[in-house]
Amino acid sequence: MAPFTRRRRCTIRLPKRPALDADRAARRANVCRDAKSWEKDSSHWSTHHFDQYGLHGSLQTKTQTGLYYKAGNDRLLRLVLSRDTVGDRPTRIFYSTNVDLKAREILSLFSLRWSIEVTHFDCKQHLGLEDAASRKEEAVKRTAPMAMFLHSLTVVWYATDGSKDFQIPVRPWYWWKTEPSFADMLTTLRRKSWEDKLSTVSLDTTQREDNLNLLTYLATLTG
Repeated sequence: MAPFTRRRRCTIRLPKRPALDADRAARRANVCRDAKSWEKDSSHWSTHHFDQYGLHGSLQTKTQTGLYYKAGNDRLLRLVLSRDTVGDRPTRIFYSTNVDLKAREILSLFSLRWSIEVTHFDCKQHLGLEDAASRKEEAVKRTAPMAMFLHSLTVVWYATDGSKDFQIPVRPWYWWKTEPSFADMLTTLRRKSWEDKLSTVSLDTTQREDNLNLLTYLATLTG
């Protein structure tokens, strides 16, 4: 056996970070302060009123341009401090990599994310998106798009034809309900499917076996 020889430690030297120029150094000094201190300073508050899906109410905002290394490293960000003076929304800081956007535009864009969250929730709860037992690559690729397609198809059907058949559920604890959820749209579609199928059935001339097959098929529509 070869005699043991002590190996020399290998040291990796990383390149030094280039020095910041005067302009970038000034930006670095303008780091985002925490929400509480920013809220208490003397800078001006602007009030914005929103009435769109995912955002209803009035918010006061402050804006500044600066750096937030956890999110954008050394990239300049447009920062918006938002507080709700009439509701229960917490005071938060939003930011955008587009420094040309106004505070209202940034908050409006963030609220659009809510529709994405609701769509994912509906597909998981009502269309089996999270219950698929797909193992093959092609099956996995088809599962999510199919759930999203069925969701879109249901919403389009309701918007173009099904809304006239919507029946508000009688719920004493939710008497102010006026707008349908996706579950209501799906229920309306199932009920119309039942009505269309049953409207062609004549109990006097149809055999019992055919009736049972039809009812079995209709029952599967509720799953």
